[in-house]
Amino acid sequence: MSIASNFKSLETLDLRKCKLEEEGCTFLMKSHDLLKNIIGIDLGDNDIGNNGLEIISKNSHLQNLTKLFIPYNNIQDAGFLHLASSNFIKTLSVLDISFNKLTEQSACNIVDSNIFCTLRNLNISNNCLGSEGAEILACASNLYNLQVLNIGHNRIGNDGCKFIAKSEAFPMLNKLQLTHGNEISDYAKKSILKSKYLKNLVTLL
Repeated sequence: MSIASNFKSLETLDLRKCKLEEEGCTFLMKSHDLLKNIIGIDLGDNDIGNNGLEIISKNSHLQNLTKLFIPYNNIQDAGFLHLASSNFIKTLSVLDISFNKLTEQSACNIVDSNIFCTLRNLNISNNCLGSEGAEILACASNLYNLQVLNIGHNRIGNDGCKFIAKSEAFPMLNKLQLTHGNEISDYAKKSILKSKYLKNLVTLL
């Protein structure tokens, strides 16, 4: 009997800082009995890289997954594209892909993908989106359910902040983290507070 068969009812898998890397990720994704009931996976700080995320994204046993935490994994745009185009992971409500190496291209992948329509919490902080990435996210038509957005430490600047403030993409947003690590002036911050589109915003960090 496999170890995985003893945990068939497991719903949440927390493997942060387990040094999985790509090889360990590959082994984990072969544990089909373990994965089929999983709704939450935390693989933070495992250096799974682009190939690891590709393996996750192509796993047909993760169709119940709603929460995915993959910060600190050396993931680049090419790796994130696999997630954005996944045929199996389509019900995510929480996605943490912070502290990776994503640029504005990944912002494009987010807004062009149908799998992110269910997202309520997106943490894409500490990447390399820039003002261009913020502008792309601000034009999204698939993030209307988003309630929490963390885009801090992406150097979006004043322009990026203004794009968010003028965006109609986030009607449900109640918590926004963007003031840290983005080189934003007090005047630009006020544009968020005065935004007529962010009517449900309660917390600005």
